Amino acid sequence: MRLNSKGENPIYLRLTVDGKRKEKSLNRSIKLNKWNSNKQRGKGSNEIIKTLNEYLNSGLMVVRYSTWVQDFYNGYQDNDFKVNADIVRAVRAF
Repeated sequence: MRLNSKGENPIYLRLTVDGKRKEKSLNRSIKLNKWNSNKQRGKGSNEIIKTLNEYLNSGLMVVRYSTWVQDFYNGYQDNDFKVNADIVRAVRAF
């Protein structure tokens, strides 16, 4: 992954539907040695890491980037409607 102008790795949300992957920037970044890949959170206790983790854990983050995908998928799952990454992205833009 490419580093940004601050020498940090950008943080993305990845969505995979039917084997197709879409990524959305969270407009946040972190040094690789400060990222816990298993927990998908920053590691450490300084104020910058705390703020980042609060954002990643926030209800706003969960609602904005996760709930809409699940609700959309569940709404069309029973109607033989084929969900794909482009449709999900279009719904998010709506």
